[in-house]
Amino acid sequence: MNKVCVLGALGGMGEVALYDLCKMPQVNEIVAIDLNLARKEKVLRRLPAKHKVKVMALDIRDRARCRKVIGKSTVLINAAWYEFNIEAMHLALALDSHYLDLGGLYYKTLEQFQLHPHFERRGLTAILGCGSTPGITNAMAAALTAPMSRVTKLGVYDASHDPAAEGAGFLPPFSVRTMLDEAEKPAIILDKGVIKQTAPFSLLERQSFPKPLGTVTLGAMLHSELATLPGFLRHKGIKESFFKIYYPEKIRVTLGVLVDAGLSSSQPVKVNGSKVI
Repeated sequence: MNKVCVLGALGGMGEVALYDLCKMPQVNEIVAIDLNLARKEKVLRRLPAKHKVKVMALDIRDRARCRKVIGKSTVLINAAWYEFNIEAMHLALALDSHYLDLGGLYYKTLEQFQLHPHFERRGLTAILGCGSTPGITNAMAAALTAPMSRVTKLGVYDASHDPAAEGAGFLPPFSVRTMLDEAEKPAIILDKGVIKQTAPFSLLERQSFPKPLGTVTLGAMLHSELATLPGFLRHKGIKESFFKIYYPEKIRVTLGVLVDAGLSSSQPVKVNGSKVI
């Protein structure tokens, strides 16, 4: 019997995971965990085999209660905010469960690597960054470089655009919290074999993509690929690596306004004599 736990199960990514799991005959039980159950009925109505799903409101930081309520799990899928990746990995260990998540935005990924020996000793697998970027980008890089005996430079260029969304106002293509972190924190690059910091959306470069994108400008951003690819390709002599992204003008300008207004910072801001974050 295979039991799968999904953290952040009622969010956008969590719902997709629930849908796919419901269609898998090898999955007998799905534990959908979320702190906010407001979308519970809406999500359940869209699932093909909702009888397999048990929805629970649990705080993953309360590991003892989670272990008592859930018992054991075959796999834990973490679709919650990346800030909780460490707590989620500890919960997976407590449930004697394999683990995967959607990414950790570089610094969190480095922190997660420290838990490798704990999973190894238990015979458990933990896979970090199973989203599109990171995730597909890591898999593509591995496939492309596999036949190469030497790799000195590897760049990731990320560009997406939905023409149907034009005129819809500020419509973030993924988690706005992650986008604000990327816009606030220095980008990480590998330069002459050394990990360095550079300003967000710097080192601008023009690249051509298929329609409807065309030729666009991309800039360096903080991303998890710089925590994985340089180490993965070190034996092939990699000296330069970066992650660059393109945002449509409206999204880029709006992000800039939010960052300049201090709305992306964890530091207190004075508003009418009061301090808020």
